Amino acid sequence: MSTRANERKRLGRSSEAHQMRQALFGTDSGHRVGVYLWPDAHELLVADASTNGLTVSGMAHRIIRQHYQLPPIP
Repeated sequence: MSTRANERKRLGRSSEAHQMRQALFGTDSGHRVGVYLWPDAHELLVADASTNGLTVSGMAHRIIRQHYQLPPIP
């Protein structure tokens, strides 16, 4: 999936990410997690997502993967 310059990137949508997900988890799919953030944390998350050209969800996913030292998503 290609993205335009002003379009935010959605992590995990590339063919490389799909192959990595299949190799690691087979047919197991992702899980939706709902969380409420305090305004200061939300402001930082939105700002970082914008700076990195990601969706807010993609930025949250990146932070969780970094925290748990998981491989980055292509």
